[in-house]
Amino acid sequence: MTGFPQIRMRRLRRTEPLRALIRETSVDVGDLVYPLFVVEGDGQKQEIASMPGISRFSVDLLAKEAEEVAKLGIPAVILFGILGLLMKRYNFSRPAFILGFVLGLLAEIYILRSIKIYGLLFFTTPISLVIIAIIAGLFFYPVLKKVWSRPKEA
Repeated sequence: MTGFPQIRMRRLRRTEPLRALIRETSVDVGDLVYPLFVVEGDGQKQEIASMPGISRFSVDLLAKEAEEVAKLGIPAVILFGILGLLMKRYNFSRPAFILGFVLGLLAEIYILRSIKIYGLLFFTTPISLVIIAIIAGLFFYPVLKKVWSRPKEA
């Protein structure tokens, strides 16, 4: 009788990234991601009461803070609030963006589900063609509005 196992599977030990995936769980500084919160203004640093040691920084202080984080050996940062700040700075409509972000995913899920159920029949019914035309119109409207509003050159 031979010992178990008769064949030693080595495919999970072939390369270093694969070995790292199946290695015992350990957490070190290289696995961390440091959160950085952005606030409007210049030279701003606001402590966050519910998170000791974490602050909100204005954009001009972010680079200095990121350098300090890198000196600690933390390889990555995640920025919170930067999208809202940029949208406010460049006058984007935040509610429309949020609705599109949330409802766009739901629309995609339900369109894919209906295509799985009905196949291409979904695209041939009049109501679905109207919905697709409205979505396409809303998608291209901002671009067409800019093109149409340009002054005509003589």
